[in-house]
Order: sequence, then C-alpha cells, then structure tokens
Amino acid sequence: MTPSESFKGDFFKSIWEHTLKMLRYSLPIGIAYFAVTMAFILGIITRILDVDLELYLAIAQNPLENQAELEAFSQNLAEQFLANWPILLIIFLVMFLFQAYIYAILVKTSQDVLHGKNPTLKDMFSNTDLRTVLNIFLASISIVLIYSSLAFFAMMLSSIHALLSVAMFLFIILFLMRFIAFLPGIVLGKLGVIDSLRYSLMRVTWNRAAKLILISFALGVAFLIALMVISTITMFLGSVGNGINFLLNIAIQIFMLAGISALYTGLHYRYIYEDEAPNVEEE
Repeated sequence: MTPSESFKGDFFKSIWEHTLKMLRYSLPIGIAYFAVTMAFILGIITRILDVDLELYLAIAQNPLENQAELEAFSQNLAEQFLANWPILLIIFLVMFLFQAYIYAILVKTSQDVLHGKNPTLKDMFSNTDLRTVLNIFLASISIVLIYSSLAFFAMMLSSIHALLSVAMFLFIILFLMRFIAFLPGIVLGKLGVIDSLRYSLMRVTWNRAAKLILISFALGVAFLIALMVISTITMFLGSVGNGINFLLNIAIQIFMLAGISALYTGLHYRYIYEDEAPNVEEE
C-alpha cells in the first residue's frame, strides 16, 4: 500500500498520523500566519477604527460594572465600521488572498511529505504559483457569494415561518460542506475554479458531508471545552497566564494548519481515484 492509499483505509488514523508529520512544516508557516494576521487586526483596530486598546481592555476586565461604557464603545465601533467599510473590504480581500497563499503552500507541502520528501522552507514557498493562489481565492469568493445568496433566501423564509428558516440554514451548512474538496482539487489536481467546485460536489456527497459536519461538531465541542478549562486555569495566573494564553494561541494555530492541510490531502487521495476502486466503502 502506497502512502496515498492509506487514506482509503482507516481515514482518521491516517489523518492524525499525517497531521503529526506536518507539525514541523506548519510551525514556521503558522508563526508567520499568526504574526501577519495580528498585524492586520491591530492595524485595523488602532489605525482605521481608531480604537483605544487600553480603554477597551480596562472596560472588558469588568464588563458587568462597565456595561454602559461597553455599550457606548460597541456603538462607536459599529459606526466606525460603517464609515470605513470600503477600506475594510479591501483589507478583508487582501487577507483572504493571503490565506489562500498559506493553504496553497501547506497542501502542496503536505503532498510532498506524504510521498517521502523533506521540503525545506525555500522549497515550500517556491512550490506555489500565482495562478493556484488566485484560483483558490476566486473559488473561495464564489462559495462566499453562494452562501450569501442562500442565507438571504433563508432570512426571507423566516417571514413565512421560523422553522422554514432553520431548515434552510441547516441545508446551507450541509450544502457548503460539499465544497470542502475544492482546495485540494486546485492545488493537487491542478483544476480551475469551476472544475474544482464541480469536482468537490461530485466527490463529497450529501452523506459524506453530513458525516463531516457531525465529526467537525464533535471535535469543535471537545476543543472548546478544553480551551475553556485552560483559560479558566490561566486566568488565575495573572501576567504569566496571559503569556501562556498567547503561546497557546500560536500552538493551536500551528496544529490547526497541520490538521487542515492533512485533511485536505486525505480527502483528495481518498476520493480522487474512487472510480478506479469501487470496493472502497463510502465514509
């Protein structure tokens, strides 16, 4: 059995093992991603929205006692968002493009690692071309537009009956999950925007999408519980706890990037040769 064929067996075990292999490669990318993201966020908050961080932190320490100040702060922030929406939209699109670049690097690196290669940092960055990044960006924007249209329709249904709106939102979540394989289709399959979306819809069936949602929900709940426990413990450690939380956020970012790149690679190799392996049980 080749490394790529292992994903057709015990899928989750293979994903976990590949995630651990990807940690060393996602470490520098994760740190860079975290640093750039924080720089953008702080720049938006302090420069564009003109937020006084010290004042906000002082208010946030006692939200119940400073409820009036917090409401005034939130109202002012909303006004700043509305006043600066054009530049914020441009920044959002730039960040979206940067995220596409990061995932293009990691998924291609994930494929190299899967096949026994040991890419250097230079190799990781040189293996990604502009066309791939732009295709990921355009496909992502297409999915966002699809979601926005369906979400607007769901809100319209709420005027008829609340249950119709809820049912529509559940359908939207399930439908959007079927697009999850578009990114490896672009990076590993060298597909274009339309073909990658069509490929994902073909490979990720409704049944598979439902299973992925249930698994994601279970993992998300477990992750949130663990995060709440850790945050509660570090809250009593003062400045040391803040430092631990900061390092923990970076560690989580690195692990998530490794896990997501492993998942994308696994989805691609589990389903890409599906027509040639009809005996593989759908999962």
